[in-house]
Amino acid sequence: MDIITISRAFLYDYIETSLHMIRHCISAYLMLCIFLLVCFPL
Repeated sequence: MDIITISRAFLYDYIETSLHMIRHCISAYLMLCIFLLVCFPL
């Protein structure tokens, strides 16, 4: 295996992990907003 293949696989893994974390943060943020809207309606 050459260095390009290794770095590309590492980069894809990093991007996939980042997207998973971002999606998790967004869903947690949305749940928090819904919780606040239900408990403390404006």
